[in-house]
Parts: sequence; structure tokens; C-alpha cells
Amino acid sequence: MTTFSFRCILKGHPDSPEQIADKLYPLHDDITVSSNEDVVEAVFNRKAVTFSQAVQSAHRQLTTAGYEIDRIEIDGQDLPLLSQFTDPDFSVTDDDDTRDD
Repeated sequence: MTTFSFRCILKGHPDSPEQIADKLYPLHDDITVSSNEDVVEAVFNRKAVTFSQAVQSAHRQLTTAGYEIDRIEIDGQDLPLLSQFTDPDFSVTDDDDTRDD
């Protein structure tokens, strides 16, 4: 597996970065949540076979926790076409869990 690094910029929500991290960390420990003014981001270092699987896994994790992604960035550049990575017909198993427990 390869480790893919990217950041998900979240859409508006009432939670603090600490509350977001508390919701996300139990699912995967490869996330860092931070904020700068009104922008909250979740930075992932996600292990997966493909980049698409890494992004879809992060998307599923964020939406399950109740958050919506505004955009995804790689090295400060927006990633176009998030929908191609989160297509419901594209299947990812939970085998990409990066927890060491």
C-alpha cells in the first residue's frame, strides 16, 4: 500500500477542530485537524492501494461523522472533480483501515 497525503477543506459547521478530531480519530489515526480563521481542514496521510480509494475512504469517514467537504487539496492545489472519487458505484472495502490496534 501507498500513503497518500491530501487535505479536505470542510464546509461550514458548528464544531471546533477539537470536536471534529474527537469524532474522526477513533475511526482512523492518520488525520490532523486544524483551523485558520473560518477554514477547517482535515489533513490525511491515508494508506490505500490507489489515490481514489484513499480519497473515497476519507470522504466516507467525514460524511459518516456529519461533515461535508468543500474541496480537496494536494500540495495547496485544488483537486478537481471530487465526484469522480466519491462515485457511489466505486466500491472501497474497509481493508484500508490504518489503525494499528
